[in-house]
Amino acid sequence: MVFLKDGTWHDQWAHNDEDSGEFERDGRAFRNDKAVGPLISMLDEMEERLEQADWLVGNRLTEADIRLWTTLIRFDPVYHTHFKCSVRRIADYPNLAAFTRRLYGRDGIADTVNFRHIRHHYYESHERINPHGIVPKGPQPLIPESQS
Repeated sequence: MVFLKDGTWHDQWAHNDEDSGEFERDGRAFRNDKAVGPLISMLDEMEERLEQADWLVGNRLTEADIRLWTTLIRFDPVYHTHFKCSVRRIADYPNLAAFTRRLYGRDGIADTVNFRHIRHHYYESHERINPHGIVPKGPQPLIPESQS
């Protein structure tokens, strides 16, 4: 996930062994408040930043926006519950929710999203976190599944 520090954008949650990098191997990073707190703080910061602008860096879509979006689109249906990041949903952040929908609405982006696959992949592949592979019904994705 990208974040602003001293006027410079950084990628603190750089890709680890998973494709998104918001958590460490097998999700262990989000098993305690020490890991969730910084994540929520970064989301709060992004929420404030997006109150002033449509995009994270300047007035155009950049890689930083895409990298943040890949986290946001999966956050409510997976990270919120599966990785115990249940302080707030992206749906509870007006600016992050609008940002997520705005990017989802761009040509070709929606074609890359399959919420059923996202949810089942995470809940069924992390046996240490979810040993029975139970896939919950909620919370619902920010974008209705019928649109993905």
